[in-house]
Amino acid sequence: MKDWHSGTYVVTNPKTGKPIHVESEFNTMWKHIRQQINLGPYTSHSYRHAMATTLLTSGVDIKTTQAIIGHSQPSTTLNIYSHALPGKIREAGLIFTEKMVI
Repeated sequence: MKDWHSGTYVVTNPKTGKPIHVESEFNTMWKHIRQQINLGPYTSHSYRHAMATTLLTSGVDIKTTQAIIGHSQPSTTLNIYSHALPGKIREAGLIFTEKMVI
């Protein structure tokens, strides 16, 4: 994984405090987490997807969501998670209509 962030990382190596960049290192960490708590059939990717979807459907802007998820471009986040936004189109239309009524 390319280092796009300049701030605090969500997933770090507990021994070094450095961000986890290597997929095998992350998979090992995830395996230990799954052994300690019952996560069911869900993978780390499932939780990442749930986080992005929840943020977007809750009104968090695409740029902030993109930064949290770690995509290099907001367009990537939009392409993958656009299914989370259909209700927002209707909501935007209602807001615009409300503002235009004199």
